[in-house]
Amino acid sequence: MKALQKVESLIKKRFSCRNFLPTQIPESVKLELQDYMKSEETHDCFFTISYSPRYNHDYIIAHVNPSTIDSLSFGIRFERIILYCTQLNLSTCWTGVFPQHHFQSISDVTTEYPIGMVSPIGYPTRIPTPKHKKSWEEIFFYNTPSTPLQPTVIPAYTEPLEMVRIAPSGINLQPWRVLFRDQSFHFFVERKKGIIGMGFKTLLLDLQLIDMGIAVCHFELSAKARNLQGRWVQDPPSWSIPKEWNYVRTWQCE
Repeated sequence: MKALQKVESLIKKRFSCRNFLPTQIPESVKLELQDYMKSEETHDCFFTISYSPRYNHDYIIAHVNPSTIDSLSFGIRFERIILYCTQLNLSTCWTGVFPQHHFQSISDVTTEYPIGMVSPIGYPTRIPTPKHKKSWEEIFFYNTPSTPLQPTVIPAYTEPLEMVRIAPSGINLQPWRVLFRDQSFHFFVERKKGIIGMGFKTLLLDLQLIDMGIAVCHFELSAKARNLQGRWVQDPPSWSIPKEWNYVRTWQCE
């Protein structure tokens, strides 16, 4: 099994793909991907690759224990798998809404756990136009939620934050908000109500916390690739924040 390499290039290269060529994935590629997926499994989450005759391509299927699964951690692990697919030149698409019965019927995993997420994998028919992303001023802040963070304030972390900014999210909502204060990056999710399938929780997973897992994954991978020292801590703010912001976690620079 190979480790993720040139992670920032993988993050920039990866895109959501919904249309695939009929080309079969070589068994050697599937075996390498399965080997990597094993390294991301935990006691409450299992991954497999299965072929769907209904959709005529392979899928990564994630079985989760709904009583213990942590959506944030799941988002981190599944995004690393998605990036590993990119490293193998496979295209993907996070899919949180799907026919549960169909994917249960094709899954190769023997478990009573339901399926929490799937992603098609394969070779794209075309590379789509990149989606619009929010600007720095809309999602990154300095000391207070009303003061935009300028890249010149934290030059070493410009690229890790850019990897957050361009991360994928459900219906391109980009719910992450990051506030830099006291040499720490505080991550928040800005909740949006009234969005079908993107409220606080689905039956199994909190989709917006999964989005935050993707953002956290990108930030940490990029920071480590640049040898930036830090650690994740729980440090909920004692200062005022918008009521829509829910605290997630903090990267404490060292």
